[in-house]
Amino acid sequence: SSAWDTESQKDLVIEWLKELGLYKPDLLYRGFDGEKAKAVLEYGTDKKGENQIWGSAEEDLADSQARRQSAIKFAMYQDVPGRAVYDRSKLIDGDEEYSYAAAPGGSIKDALIIVFEMTNI
Repeated sequence: SSAWDTESQKDLVIEWLKELGLYKPDLLYRGFDGEKAKAVLEYGTDKKGENQIWGSAEEDLADSQARRQSAIKFAMYQDVPGRAVYDRSKLIDGDEEYSYAAAPGGSIKDALIIVFEMTNI
C-alpha cells in the first residue's frame, strides 16, 4: 500500500540521516524532481532566484493523504525521486502553508544539509 511505502521510506531516511550524523528533530524535508538535483545542490532550490521552498516536517513526512506536504509522496510522483533535507532553524515560514523562505541574512542554500535520490520501494 502507498501508506506502507511512505512510512517505510520515512524510516529509512531518518535512520540513514542518523547514521550520517545529520539527524536532528527539527529538520525540513522536501521532495523534488531529481532531474533538477544539480540546481538544488547549487542554489538550494530548483532554479536560481527562487526564494521559497515547500517542505514537510518529520511528522508529515509519510502522510500519504496529503501529497503537497509529504516530501516522500511528492517525490514518488517524479521520474527521478529527489529528496532534500534542510535545517529548519535557518528558514522562516513562507507565504503559503508548508512554504519556507530563507531567514534574514541567509539563503535557502545555507539551510541545505543533503540532497539525494531514493528509488521508490
